[in-house]
Amino acid sequence: MITWADDKLTIKHDGQLWEAVHQPSRFGGAESIEVSGHPLIHEETGYYVDEFSTDSAVIRNYKAHRKAGGAQVLIDSYLPFGAEPASTLTYQYAANRVRVSLDVEWPAEFPVRRHFGVNSLFLPGSWLRYYHYPPALHMLHDQKPAWREISPPSGPEAVMIGHWHRPPPALVFEREDKTRVEIGTGTDLWRWEENMEFGPEAGSYKILLEPKGIRLIREPLMTCYPVTPRPRNYKFSWYLAWNRRDRCTTKAKPLSQRVYPEFDSNFRIRPETLNADGSATMIIDVARMPWPEDCLRWAPPYPQTREDRSESSLPCWANSGTQKRMRACIRQIRENCKPGSLCFRNLNPGMCWRPHHVVSTGSAPRPHWDMSAILTFTSWVRQQLGNEWHIWAERDEPESRPLPSRQGLFLENGFT
Repeated sequence: MITWADDKLTIKHDGQLWEAVHQPSRFGGAESIEVSGHPLIHEETGYYVDEFSTDSAVIRNYKAHRKAGGAQVLIDSYLPFGAEPASTLTYQYAANRVRVSLDVEWPAEFPVRRHFGVNSLFLPGSWLRYYHYPPALHMLHDQKPAWREISPPSGPEAVMIGHWHRPPPALVFEREDKTRVEIGTGTDLWRWEENMEFGPEAGSYKILLEPKGIRLIREPLMTCYPVTPRPRNYKFSWYLAWNRRDRCTTKAKPLSQRVYPEFDSNFRIRPETLNADGSATMIIDVARMPWPEDCLRWAPPYPQTREDRSESSLPCWANSGTQKRMRACIRQIRENCKPGSLCFRNLNPGMCWRPHHVVSTGSAPRPHWDMSAILTFTSWVRQQLGNEWHIWAERDEPESRPLPSRQGLFLENGFT
């Protein structure tokens, strides 16, 4: 449901009992997101450059509408200072999540003296612990995702409980009532790490514990001396997901007949694998499918040969070829099967460095995290097959189990 009232825009998902409130008079995301009537998160600003922030931005266009089974909010603005940089924010809501992208048209001779920050967030309430995926380079050196306990604040001052110079792919915060909120970097992880072309380690990502909650600060550029970014478009994407233990998980369903569809090299389902009555009870195991080599995830040393990878290597979902092949499979199911049960196996996010998955030129490794691409695909699957299908993903990778995004992959979009 999308409603306008009293200069406020409300995005509401009745089935999952959450709502997001936007203020069309400001350039930024949700003034608040509430789950079951309880505040979950507040976005404080779209972006800021030193003392200039989008709190003072001039709004040129503000749209909210349904799109592809979800709800989309699009905001176009400019900062009325100096060279007046223009920017666009896009929010795409579905199920238990929202995907966000920010485009900034950086003008010539517009310096950053100390800080360029993107989408600072505040999480009100008392939080017990957080789970973090280490930055891509740290994971490459065998650092693993892990929980960290949060001690109660001991005074009125903010305390830094997490700090990285490269963006963590995902952070999950758990509240006393077991509600979780996940804040993840988009597929364009390499853009965040590029630090507006000022080299590695020039960013700053902080978790601050305050008496009334947690503040997350994300600065793709933090500099000790004034610098002037090259004039061009800078794009940053990220996502947000949340979880109520009693509602925001698509539960598995017993499969009385386990069918693994067989695929030919063109990813066509062999018809003999479908049920005779036209219904479907099947498992799609992503690891068993005949993926071309250029769809698979790569990790340095670069490049890898086929012999360096095991047969269980998984595809990168940021790759358009992966999406194209999987969408063709879903269309076949939609056209040839009556509604039934569909289980995905090995549908897990991962890190990949293969450059052509995210850029059209260049051969240098480009780290990307494909959770956002998985969210896009699963929302599309739900829209294509409809709500009559029971669809879920097996929780088969321990590192992904704490992620609310992973638990709610095939929930109803809510904005059909």
